[in-house]
Amino acid sequence: MVIFWFSALTILLLRCFLTDRTAEDDAEGTEVLSTGDVQDLEKLYSADTNADEEDDDESLQSCFAKLTELKIKLDEYKHELGMRSRTAKLWLQYIYYISVAKDFIRGERTGNWQLHLDSLSRMLKLFAASGHVNYAKCGRLYLQLMLDLLFGISAYFSRVFRFC
Repeated sequence: MVIFWFSALTILLLRCFLTDRTAEDDAEGTEVLSTGDVQDLEKLYSADTNADEEDDDESLQSCFAKLTELKIKLDEYKHELGMRSRTAKLWLQYIYYISVAKDFIRGERTGNWQLHLDSLSRMLKLFAASGHVNYAKCGRLYLQLMLDLLFGISAYFSRVFRFC
């Protein structure tokens, strides 16, 4: 049920972002996504799903740049929405924390240590705000120990393999 709400809110947010921005941008003469941008993003998606196809790096870099620009504009729109309405700010926080939980699960299932630590550090605020003081304290301690372990191991291996 949570994933359903998360997906529905994300789709609604993107739809509002694209329609609001298109109306504003038409008045200014600039667009958020032109037809060429959509084609470039489809090319990026197909290059990601079809790894065996050969694509030139310049066009993929251009697609990544456009995707990054779109993400920045979407973040600005989220901030603007949060400033306009407290209800919108609440739903945006809900989307954020569900994405944090999804990232944590993805990090656990794939064994991505960095994603695990990043999502855990973002979860600490939620633990503290929701009154789970023990989770917040132990989570902070765990995160600190794991970061020390990460840097300690890299320093150890750099000393050991320095002579190889």
